[in-house]
Amino acid sequence: MIDRYTKNGILEAADQKKLARKKIAVIGCGGLGGYLIEMLGRLGLRHINACDGDVFSVSNLNRQLLATEDNLGTNKAKAAAIRMENASEKNREKRITAPSR
Repeated sequence: MIDRYTKNGILEAADQKKLARKKIAVIGCGGLGGYLIEMLGRLGLRHINACDGDVFSVSNLNRQLLATEDNLGTNKAKAAAIRMENASEKNREKRITAPSR
């Protein structure tokens, strides 16, 4: 796992392992939340609980990282989970969860 993050230039290997074990929640997955989830997931956090009851609309496309034409009408937390799952290492536990209603 650590090899994947060696070029982040921010953390030593021991700190990277600690970070991978942390659990956080991001409330709101739109403008700021989408960028936070992306950054934290790519830094190596494995356990992110994304919470957002809203869905993507056309007005989100120009300003929200996770908004795409393909996921209009999709719950923002679910879209975040899918995006980070696609960016995660194979055969590894999920990094992000989106509570279902």
